Amino acid sequence: MAKKSIHPFKQIHPWRSEKEFADDLLNNIIYDKDGLVVLNKPYGIPRGKGSSEFNRTNSVSHSVHYTLEDALPHIRSQLKYPQLTISKCPEKYISGVTLLAADTDILNAIDVAYVRSYHFGNTYWVITVGVPTIQENNYRLALKIISDPQYKNRKTILTRSWTSNEEKYRRVKIFKARYEIISNSTFNLCSLLKLRASTENSAPGLPNLDEKLLQLLEVHLKQQEIIPAHIHLQSTMLPSLFGEDVFLQAPLPPFFNWTCKQLEFKHLMQNDVPCEERI
Repeated sequence: MAKKSIHPFKQIHPWRSEKEFADDLLNNIIYDKDGLVVLNKPYGIPRGKGSSEFNRTNSVSHSVHYTLEDALPHIRSQLKYPQLTISKCPEKYISGVTLLAADTDILNAIDVAYVRSYHFGNTYWVITVGVPTIQENNYRLALKIISDPQYKNRKTILTRSWTSNEEKYRRVKIFKARYEIISNSTFNLCSLLKLRASTENSAPGLPNLDEKLLQLLEVHLKQQEIIPAHIHLQSTMLPSLFGEDVFLQAPLPPFFNWTCKQLEFKHLMQNDVPCEERI
């Protein structure tokens, strides 16, 4: 009898120990030079246990409770750095480019580079439900947490509308964004966007999905909570970092790449090439 395959959305956190988790981060380092270390952060992993997002209910199927800070001692030891500090890190439900610094000079240089980029140095790849009516545009957007009446299944969404009270009491996080459509999916159910945001914490969640889309994702109606928010910090530009422009790119996570294939994004399916290789 053939062994039943495990859905990719249930394999986002495959580690069986903290050591295995830390080794995986080491294997996903994309840059290591002059005290700047850059890794590809997995989805659903927060910065540290002291962060507010650590205490947030983890919506990842079969999730672990490790943090980036848990893995730092092992990473420092293996790379032979006496110190490593997290400089820039996407929020818990965003994967991608994460910057570590070996000393305060590197930390300060990264901050200055962000200012030089006008805080638009980060480029995200995002899968949306539905197709935007305009091919590319600038928006003022907000992050907002919603839940069902029983306050279960809370999720973060990206919205273009909010109340003055929500803004006044900081119940939403507002930022500016520029986007362009990379490709539309089969049946025009979704779009793959390239989004440049003025904040590093910009994670849209997925609302309830229609039946055709759930079929493509091989997810039953009552399993929608296993679908991750598909947003990946794909690249970061650090202008004039110690005299040179540093461009950093992080490959898509396996689950994100799988979704791209399932949704048959038209632009990406012109050739039989993995989505991540066309970044």
